[in-house]
Amino acid sequence: MVFLRRSDGKVLVQRRSKTKETFPGSYDSSCSFHVRFGETYDEAARRELVEETGINSQLTYLGKFAHFDPPENEIVAVFASESDKVVRIDLDESSVMEFWSKEEVDSIVDGKSTSPWLRDAWKLLRDSF
Repeated sequence: MVFLRRSDGKVLVQRRSKTKETFPGSYDSSCSFHVRFGETYDEAARRELVEETGINSQLTYLGKFAHFDPPENEIVAVFASESDKVVRIDLDESSVMEFWSKEEVDSIVDGKSTSPWLRDAWKLLRDSF
């Protein structure tokens, strides 16, 4: 997972496309990805950040956690990135992308329909920004 932050401190959170097989329409990180065979977590994160947002910026690795929520059973790596460039939305992945303050993301995570891994990753990420 990658969380993109602007210089004003707001974090990009997306709504998953309603056509997604798992958790359609749920709030999610700035971008999420699966690592391809032979690819590192860092390479996969860079690839997906560009594919899903059009942003190519430096990544900071924050950590990993295990996630099991059927049908998902994964090791999730979490990265942060910062950019003020204009975000391009990939409509195959997301229906909406918006920048939110930490407190607004707290509210989304606490009370909205989110991907379960967003809740876990936000705990890891929140205080590092």
